[in-house]
Amino acid sequence: MCGGTWPPNRGDRVTRTDNAISLDGADDLIDDAPPAVQHDPYLGAFYQHLLAKGKFEMQALVAVMRKLLHAIHGMFKNHQPYDGSKLFQLPSVPAQEVPSAALIA
Repeated sequence: MCGGTWPPNRGDRVTRTDNAISLDGADDLIDDAPPAVQHDPYLGAFYQHLLAKGKFEMQALVAVMRKLLHAIHGMFKNHQPYDGSKLFQLPSVPAQEVPSAALIA
């Protein structure tokens, strides 16, 4: 791309070149996935779950991006605010056992 302003004023659209399909604006999702993993406990747990299953880091980030895209679509379609608990269920932490002597005191 030569000259002009950045970002180009062509809107986000899907373009087809040869056998490849590219989505303008996908770079924004790539940039938003790592902070989402760091700051959203549900997306972070989903990311860690994928890594534990043996996925590579980039595969896990792309899965997070896809989940974010579906969440954004659902938010607009249903006119609802973001709710991370609908994305992934946090693993339950087992309760610590309390010795019976501590219960008597």
